[in-house]
Amino acid sequence: MRAVLVAASLLASTAFAQVTMVQSDRVNLDRPGVLEEIARSNPVHYARIAEIRHAASFMPCRPESVARTLKVKFDAEDGHCGQLLLTSYPAKMELRFRIEKTFYTTRIEMDTRYDRLVPAVDRR
Repeated sequence: MRAVLVAASLLASTAFAQVTMVQSDRVNLDRPGVLEEIARSNPVHYARIAEIRHAASFMPCRPESVARTLKVKFDAEDGHCGQLLLTSYPAKMELRFRIEKTFYTTRIEMDTRYDRLVPAVDRR
């Protein structure tokens, strides 16, 4: 009985440590001062993040396309754009991606300079 309690205790503490570690590897780029801190502590990540945010502002939110583009152009894994499009002006979307072991989230403004109206087609 004692061995079972010790094993359960070890398992629980290991799971807690893993959850804590995973959560510490998540960075919200929209929090004040975060980008400046990354620029000081990891200039390579900062440059990639800046390029990703700029490029993503021109991409439509199509999860497969965003993931593929971020992987091929920027070597960023797990790229995903949120399906929630914020209707502020300019519109914003949520973007998530991973560089090495760090997961980043941010909201980016959509660049609408090149948007054009597409006429509706009557298919009767």
